[in-house]
Amino acid sequence: MKKVLFTIILSCAMLVSSAQFTLVSKVNAPDDGDSWGISNFTNNWGVGYNVSDRIMVGAYKQGDNFDMFARYKMNFGYVCFEAPTADMSDNMSIGYGMYIKVYENLSVNPYYMIPLKEDEDGGREGSFNVGLSYNL
Repeated sequence: MKKVLFTIILSCAMLVSSAQFTLVSKVNAPDDGDSWGISNFTNNWGVGYNVSDRIMVGAYKQGDNFDMFARYKMNFGYVCFEAPTADMSDNMSIGYGMYIKVYENLSVNPYYMIPLKEDEDGGREGSFNVGLSYNL
């Protein structure tokens, strides 16, 4: 009975979504001595909701916590805003990325993020990330 109920709920969610939901994932490079595996793609996954054609909001798993994100699509890419749920005001980041279409609804998303707040040394070291996204 639980399987039938879950299948019905999942089917209704897919019908209601109508390409408004996007699965997102950050790709983590393996540590020194480790090899690539499926966990490099699935450790930081999440869901985004397309509020409009240009705005997406969502959350993704970052270790044991969740991070919130917002994206504003522009002509050549998107502006991205990220903040963790813990100490949100101290750890906000902003950046720019691009959608590189690989296959119909699957995209590779390289992006660069820089923190809004300076660290103890007065610097703001940014980071380059690569993500995957799949539009439902």
